Amino acid sequence: MNDPQVFEIVLNGQTVRVSDHTIKSARIFHVENKNQKVRAKSADLADITLKKFFKKIKDCSITQLEILNHVEFLTEMKPSKLKLLSTDFDVYFYPRKEEEEAKYSSEDIDSAIKDLQQRQKKIPYKEIPDFDKATKDERGKIIHPVSTVRILDIEHLFFPFKFFGCYQFINLLAKLIEKSEKTDNIPETEAPNPLRRNLSKLGFDQFKFGKLSPDEAYSTLIAKDVPFQIAFLNEAGFIKSVEKAQANTKAGLHKIFAAALDCPERTVKGNLNVLNSFSKEDRKRYTAHLHVPDVQKLLDK
Repeated sequence: MNDPQVFEIVLNGQTVRVSDHTIKSARIFHVENKNQKVRAKSADLADITLKKFFKKIKDCSITQLEILNHVEFLTEMKPSKLKLLSTDFDVYFYPRKEEEEAKYSSEDIDSAIKDLQQRQKKIPYKEIPDFDKATKDERGKIIHPVSTVRILDIEHLFFPFKFFGCYQFINLLAKLIEKSEKTDNIPETEAPNPLRRNLSKLGFDQFKFGKLSPDEAYSTLIAKDVPFQIAFLNEAGFIKSVEKAQANTKAGLHKIFAAALDCPERTVKGNLNVLNSFSKEDRKRYTAHLHVPDVQKLLDK
């Protein structure tokens, strides 16, 4: 072990000598202590009631990261649970906003408007749905879109930033719901068949299979057994192309296609042998030769 280096540092107005080992230990303690505090804070958040969580949001006494982590803890980011959380927050938030608006009398409103007019400032208004004039269908449900009515924006007039954290949270939930619904609507794709991947490594996607495209050739192969696959690839000239480019020996060729077709090397060898009319290979066990007429029709040979 190397001897520790000694440094002089000023601590509380006094110069002290400390080793690099001491400094390193202090750093480790600082990081571990900090991590413990973060974990403790997360644990405390997990134990609070929904009402207290909403209050922290309203009071802006919680970070956006803590909010996101707790939302994930509560909902698992499932659309149905996110929507329930959104509904619960609406029930918490909007009555409190209306209660705050009710604190201001008509005299307060008139005074605030006059003050804005004297300072030549814009009077805040907002558009809200006019449900009194909404039309309904045969079932009594409101037909959208609903016409709007313009009213004075009391919130903007007296306390434009009081519920800033609440609106941030509402927007966050809306985005999370939209994202989770899109994710749920994505159809599960089938696991890719290794045959295409294996053949692609051998140049399958760039090869010409007569009148068939590589996609059509693959669709033909995937539905057939190994003897047909070998007959097809051989008649198309694909096996000869791979042999020329990648195989130094017949044994090497058999090994390459055994891996590509996921079968024993002897199966590849036997089925290639029976394609040679002079071969004494077992033609009952290896049957690639029986598929040649059908393959030639497919390849338009």
